Amino acid sequence: MEAEAKAVFDLMKECLWSGRDASGSSLPPPDSELWPKIYSLLKAQDVFSLAAKWLESRKLCDKELQSDWKKACFDLQMRGLRLMAAQEALVKLFENNNIPFVIIKGSAAAYLYPSPFHRAMGDIDVLVKRADFERACALMKENGYSAETSGEGFHHIGFKKNGAEIELHRRLGSIPEDNESLLVLFESGIDRRTEGTMGSFRFPMLPAELNGLVLLLHINQHLRVGLGLRQMIDWMFFVSENLSDSFFESTFRPLTDRLGLTKFAVSAAGFAEEYLGLAKTRKWSANADGKVLEELAEYIIDKGSFGKHSGKRGQVASVYLRAKNPFKLFGMLQKAGRSNWQAAKKHLMLRPFCWAYQLKKTRADLKANKVSASEMKKLRSDGLRQRKLIESLGLDVDNKLHTGIE
Repeated sequence: MEAEAKAVFDLMKECLWSGRDASGSSLPPPDSELWPKIYSLLKAQDVFSLAAKWLESRKLCDKELQSDWKKACFDLQMRGLRLMAAQEALVKLFENNNIPFVIIKGSAAAYLYPSPFHRAMGDIDVLVKRADFERACALMKENGYSAETSGEGFHHIGFKKNGAEIELHRRLGSIPEDNESLLVLFESGIDRRTEGTMGSFRFPMLPAELNGLVLLLHINQHLRVGLGLRQMIDWMFFVSENLSDSFFESTFRPLTDRLGLTKFAVSAAGFAEEYLGLAKTRKWSANADGKVLEELAEYIIDKGSFGKHSGKRGQVASVYLRAKNPFKLFGMLQKAGRSNWQAAKKHLMLRPFCWAYQLKKTRADLKANKVSASEMKKLRSDGLRQRKLIESLGLDVDNKLHTGIE
């Protein structure tokens, strides 16, 4: 592991757990040439704001970098406040019109952080029951929300208002539409919703075990395209706050066992203990495989949040991850083409040729990014390595869950 990557993990340990023993830290000295590289990595991971106050108090960076860092943090926190204000307006709209709902991810993860507004916020994710989905869509349109996009399989519709992006979900994207028992489980969670708060903002959220399951499913989903530290830190603070040995065994493990996610939950918690400073106080996470955790750490650093660090090259590697044979590759191209080719969404006659559109687009992307033949060979190796990591975590490469809750 490169020096700046190791420093990123040590920095997270020290700034997230104030006062905890940080012996063996590999943080570079003040004004080291490594600090700009560390900042770049933290930005790719969407976690640069978490370390800002800690670093400023210790004056480890030069003044110019510290100034840039501070400004980026201010901008991020202002965006977070604007998003929370937009979320508050949506909360009131749904509550006033008797539409049951919960906030997932976003503030439902951030509220557990020591400083919630230091967590990067992307969009607002709202989950409603399937029976209320059309009514919720109509209500949003009537109140000035413009419909933007629908997710693959139409599990959500994207809306915009006042610069905020909102995804209205009728189901989680990681849950197949035919998995009725699991869909019903989350809808029952809407009926059992609890309240979260961030500063003066309040919002409904799923009960603890289902909120944690959403975070775990989110990590699982991003393993194939670009898992970042932000998703792992979300999980870490959930584990710290909720997953005592007794709660894990009595309430959480029955869910992960039936979904085939228990080994993954253990590994994700083990990673947080080994690389992010989570206290090693739980029996259930004590047997995580150290070699697998090391592979996971290197993968996270390489990818960055949503694949930002690896860019188009990472997308190519993910093709090799899942393309076991030519038929599988064809199916992947066809599926991606249907999602990306706007003309095919309007004209049915074009849909059989989506694979050709996507193949042409991929070649153009590779050419634009100057990916050579030797790099393609490495990308193939990266994809196969990624496949091995996912399998080592006890997961299905194609992100298929077990039958689910019976």
